[in-house]
Amino acid sequence: MLPTAWPVFDSLPLVTPSIPLGISFRVGFTTVSAIVIEVCEAICRHMEHIYLPEPTENIWKKCAEEFENRWGFPNFIGSVDGKHVTIKRPNNSGSNYWCYLHKYSIVLMVIVGPDYKFMC
Repeated sequence: MLPTAWPVFDSLPLVTPSIPLGISFRVGFTTVSAIVIEVCEAICRHMEHIYLPEPTENIWKKCAEEFENRWGFPNFIGSVDGKHVTIKRPNNSGSNYWCYLHKYSIVLMVIVGPDYKFMC
């Protein structure tokens, strides 16, 4: 937890460009890292219900209707895609993060609706 001298909204200028800007504010790497985490958590806590609401049956039905009207796909509720993100091999991980692209990676998966907005 950050000291009260760093309220979340005062920390936003450090988060957007992140670490390099921390140097010009004379803030250490560890402090900037903690600020980034705290600000991201605050954004998620206050904005998640607006931009990623809990899916309900009505949301799924509306999504299926929009997919059929816009794209001609009946009973379709989302498009799935993934992206390999290259990482440094974690210690003692063996081949757990090794992928067919011949590198260590994690996969970020996303589901989008008919309007290309993230659903989950």
